[in-house]
Amino acid sequence: MSGLNGNSFESLKLKLYKIISPILMAFMIVGWYLEQQTAGYDPVNNFMIPGLISLFLISTAVVYLREQWVPYLERVVLLIMCVLSALKFTYVVYNELEYTMTLGKFVFWLPLFYIFLFFVFDNKFAISFSALTFLWVLISGLIKLPDLMGTEAAGILVHYYLAGLTFLLTLFYLQTIKKAFIRSEVLEALANTDYLTSLPNRRKMDNIIMEALNKKHQDKKRKTALIYLDIDYFKKINDQYGHSAGDHVLKEFSEIIQTFLKADDVLGRWGGEEFIIVSNKKDINQASLLAEEIRSSVSTHFFEHVGHITCSFGVTEIREDDTLDRALSRADSSLYMAKHNGRNQVISDSKQILSM
Repeated sequence: MSGLNGNSFESLKLKLYKIISPILMAFMIVGWYLEQQTAGYDPVNNFMIPGLISLFLISTAVVYLREQWVPYLERVVLLIMCVLSALKFTYVVYNELEYTMTLGKFVFWLPLFYIFLFFVFDNKFAISFSALTFLWVLISGLIKLPDLMGTEAAGILVHYYLAGLTFLLTLFYLQTIKKAFIRSEVLEALANTDYLTSLPNRRKMDNIIMEALNKKHQDKKRKTALIYLDIDYFKKINDQYGHSAGDHVLKEFSEIIQTFLKADDVLGRWGGEEFIIVSNKKDINQASLLAEEIRSSVSTHFFEHVGHITCSFGVTEIREDDTLDRALSRADSSLYMAKHNGRNQVISDSKQILSM
């Protein structure tokens, strides 16, 4: 199991194992107790259930004490369960089915086994395990089937095979669809996310601003402001301290800004050292005050590697007749004026609102 960190799928699996391993062990212990209270002798259960109890006991110890062994453990556990299920099925078909007219209670658990295979492993590995298990039970049943012909037992066996095959094909189909959707979502996220800061990129921010424009056209009273900002003299930072230091500044800078934003605000990286904030439910004055709070905080913050930096802001409010280009042009003009007037200040629609 690699990468047991953060919210990775491997980390999620480990958390799941820590919950279900002791639960399955408890179930097996209860099952073993009930088995001992039942009249009759089942030689398969007599070694299978104690074996499963031991297996889940070892599994519980490993997931809590030896996380690095989990990748090997999960394959071993599923392989053993595959063999035990096939052995149990074969025993029931050859020794019990003809008299009891049932495949036994254990078959109720087989779908869970297949689901877990497709959850834990990729399609290729899951298909291999499930196909081998199904092939074993299919062959063992087909060999016995001529002896059962003309009885209800033959119908039970055939129905089980049809249901099992349908279940596996459906599971594979659903898993394939799920992977396709996940891949699509990941690709979309990558296309809309800045790799350095993990913020929405320019492509995504264009869509967000267009959505704000459409809402303004539908509701003329709706307030939405754009705050266009960039880091002053950022090229000097890269030239003096290197691009790695510059990258650290960009990430730290974006983190500072986000501490001032509300749920309705969206921060995106526009490109290079330029960022943009879509500030919903704020008019131009409220957005300018927000920009000033950010400006003041950035100017007093000590950045690792480079010390103190400043930034400049251009603020505008979306209007009824705006297009994307018009709104961005006004914000850009205000930012240009902030730069032209000495930097480290907030300018709103060609009017200086707050400054150093």
